[in-house]
Amino acid sequence: MQYYFISHNRAVGFIVLRFVLGLLALAGFGNALAVTDAALQARIEFQVQHEPRLDGTDVRIIVDGGNVVLNGQVSLLSQKMLYEQITWQTGGTIDVDSEIRVVPVTAVSDPRLTVNIRAVIQQHKSLQSVDVSVKDGVAILHGTFNSAADVLFLKWKVAEIEGVTRILIESQFLARR
Repeated sequence: MQYYFISHNRAVGFIVLRFVLGLLALAGFGNALAVTDAALQARIEFQVQHEPRLDGTDVRIIVDGGNVVLNGQVSLLSQKMLYEQITWQTGGTIDVDSEIRVVPVTAVSDPRLTVNIRAVIQQHKSLQSVDVSVKDGVAILHGTFNSAADVLFLKWKVAEIEGVTRILIESQFLARR
């Protein structure tokens, strides 16, 4: 692993530069500094096209002034989350409105989803304290977690289960010493 260090003067210079650019954007010069809508849309679409987990999805990407609207449908919640993640992480994005609907290919009953989610939880020791309930495809998870990474890991794993259309996590964290 390589570490890169910058001097204090360079760090301060960078912060001042970002501050000045922010002031210019507030003064109405932001459009000259920002990515064009066409370029932003092309960058998002390029990433989507090169992401195999999004093959076969039907989502339209609309960009206006750096604001992005995602509209369409996917079969897995994880695909919706991935569209949103790609869009937010693309430079030039100001805001994202996700109107993506999760429509599973096959209907899965809530009891079956509960069993599938519990199977995921049982595979990971750090998630053993999580309780599960499912209502109309919405997975509700209650638990105590060691870290935020555990919450995100669980959310992505559950989102990969066909039939889950939304996830609500009520989390508590173990105190760190």
